[in-house]
Amino acid sequence: MNNWESGIIQVEDEHAIYSKYFHSVRELSNDYIWYHFDQVPLLRRHFFVTVCFKDTSLIVVEISLQGDEFPTSWDNWSERSYIK
Repeated sequence: MNNWESGIIQVEDEHAIYSKYFHSVRELSNDYIWYHFDQVPLLRRHFFVTVCFKDTSLIVVEISLQGDEFPTSWDNWSERSYIK
């Protein structure tokens, strides 16, 4: 979908994604396009959101919590981080 980053996704009447949170786009040579969003405020938290299209069909939506309590990469992740 061309210029998808200008679109809107809503969750419980909150705008979850729009251009303000757009971070980057990855266009692959196989017709898959990944749109990445950062610091998306939703339900009083912040999320990373990734949306993938193949041609004009929505294929994947990934939503991950963002915050200091979560590792920023696999390099600083451990099971201990999540055992309370």
